[in-house]
Amino acid sequence: MKKLLIYILIAILSGLMFLSSCTDDKDYPIEPKIKFEDFRKVNQDSTGIITLSYTDGDGDIGLAKSDTLYPYDSTYFYNFFLYIFERKNGQYDSVQTSIPYHGRIPLLENVQEGESIEGEIEMELDIFSMDVFIPGDTVVFDIFIVDRALHHSNTVRTPPIILNSF
Repeated sequence: MKKLLIYILIAILSGLMFLSSCTDDKDYPIEPKIKFEDFRKVNQDSTGIITLSYTDGDGDIGLAKSDTLYPYDSTYFYNFFLYIFERKNGQYDSVQTSIPYHGRIPLLENVQEGESIEGEIEMELDIFSMDVFIPGDTVVFDIFIVDRALHHSNTVRTPPIILNSF
């Protein structure tokens, strides 16, 4: 009888530990949310890496290489949107570039459909390739992302970046 009671107690404790480990799952909204984390220089040229943290309640961030048909064929071909603003006369004005500085976040692997996720996104950027800026210019970037269901995240703005100082 004592052995049976011990087995039942072990089974109950194991079940409670299993259930408590399941409750650690975070509950995020289905719209992605991003936060600016860092902008750092990669090497001696003009390339930098922007780091954002993100959360998403249904885990549908990222596009596969084959995602090129509607709705991912025009506006939503990209899912990482970056807009550049240059400081002129104390104000930040939008910079029009001949090529967009948007990107494609790859499809995340090992994510179950509907699973809440969090992590970091890093995007490499070479802003001097535009021939629009000169060393000493101050810029900020406005960034947002879009998930597979076309939910837009919040928009974050980087701190000012002085181009000759990074």
